[in-house]
Amino acid sequence: MQARARDIIMASDGSPEERPLHIVGLAAHMHDSAACLLTEGRITAFAEEERLTRRKHTGEFPGESLRWCLRKGGIGMGDVERAAFFWRPWLGLGRRAAQFAAEEDV
Repeated sequence: MQARARDIIMASDGSPEERPLHIVGLAAHMHDSAACLLTEGRITAFAEEERLTRRKHTGEFPGESLRWCLRKGGIGMGDVERAAFFWRPWLGLGRRAAQFAAEEDV
């Protein structure tokens, strides 16, 4: 049996209290931005930004997706312990450079 990751915090009465570990995952600044929420290592919520904003293949920061995931998980940003961010700039860099060159007539 695998140990569950938990934070120990102090309750209002000064006694130790356990709370679940929440991790937010983000993908942005390329295409198809998205956010997800993991609670105790299990996916609690996931959303692509375009499903909420109706802007296809958006590369914007997934703010609406993040808000949706937090609401779905019943938590706020203050409850999130860690964040993971997907970004490997070298993927797609050649394609984006070629698009830029074609648009700018370089």
